[in-house]
Amino acid sequence: MNEAEKIIALLDSEQLGWKLRLERNKRDMTQEEAAQIIGVSRTTMVAIEKGERRIRPDELLKLSIAYEQDINKFLEQPRVENLFSDPQFRGPIGLDEKVASEIEVCVDELRRLSYNYYELERLLDEPQLKRFPSEYQLGRLRPSELGEQIAIDERQRLGLGDGPIPELRKILAREVGLRIYYLSGVPSEYSAIYLYSDEIGGCIAVNGRHPESRCRFTLAHEYGHFLTSRMKNNVYSYPGRSTSERIADQFAVHFLMPSTGIVRRFKAKRNLKKQFTPYDLVDMAHYFGVSVEALSYRLEDLRLIGTGVLEDLKDKGFKVSEARKKLGLEELLASRQRLPVRHQLLASQALEAGHIGESEFANLLQVERVQARAAYNVLREQTEMIE
Repeated sequence: MNEAEKIIALLDSEQLGWKLRLERNKRDMTQEEAAQIIGVSRTTMVAIEKGERRIRPDELLKLSIAYEQDINKFLEQPRVENLFSDPQFRGPIGLDEKVASEIEVCVDELRRLSYNYYELERLLDEPQLKRFPSEYQLGRLRPSELGEQIAIDERQRLGLGDGPIPELRKILAREVGLRIYYLSGVPSEYSAIYLYSDEIGGCIAVNGRHPESRCRFTLAHEYGHFLTSRMKNNVYSYPGRSTSERIADQFAVHFLMPSTGIVRRFKAKRNLKKQFTPYDLVDMAHYFGVSVEALSYRLEDLRLIGTGVLEDLKDKGFKVSEARKKLGLEELLASRQRLPVRHQLLASQALEAGHIGESEFANLLQVERVQARAAYNVLREQTEMIE
């Protein structure tokens, strides 16, 4: 094996295939035309671009000349993990070996999914909208004051007013540009994993096994870290929280439950019936998309109800689940799909344009190949509705 072959042997064939495909598409060149340049069949060219067949040095040189690119552009391939900051976690400190291994698998998965999403955007020349505000400076305010102020600023920046945010994942994806995944493999003790890359942006994996009210709070909390400690790497523990953790917590509280909106809704309910009942508490929590516990603590902080009201109700036999049924409250509206909808739609467009095959499409969506065609048809319908 000569030196050039050794260098290519060390490259990630799949990443190299992506790069070759990107450059070919930029020049409106077909796979058949590219295959003719290096003297192979179209099926071989397809395999090269998928990373299934390793390209030879002479072939890479011919393509780099045809694509008018320095060959070093194809040879310099950073490892995916090197594109991101160190991961941040939200969960208890002190990982045993089994949980640490599970977390590492999820971190690798989030890196790969986010990178694939980014590469689809490059392939189709459809960059993600990034409305990232500058990182907030912590200053001298107390965590509670700073978290509230940042929440007010962000609600104003995003045009959210002081009402509930029914589709939080969609707002943070479309209006900010975060890449948000729901991963069921995250250990139950952990709420989320967060990564950041200057090129790819903020990437969050929410624990898909948690109830939606908890997922929403987790997502708002991680957004708080994105706004205040974008590049820091930490394992955030529940007990003994750091300053940055407390700021993110307070941001989530005020972002999901703004003071003016909470007070107005509370007074409206109390004035209607001259009292605020336990059923009103459950209904109001559902309205703002938070847990009954979170709303109770918020009302206590605002001195709208006394301390320990919810605990007293539970001691007297009040059951939140039964109250929800009596009120006819449905599950919180949410997009709990594993992959962001836009990630899936871009994969569908790449398949339709012939940039990828069904096998690669299935891999990108993480479905079995037999399910890929059905998934594609569903996504096509969504695309037509959007158009």
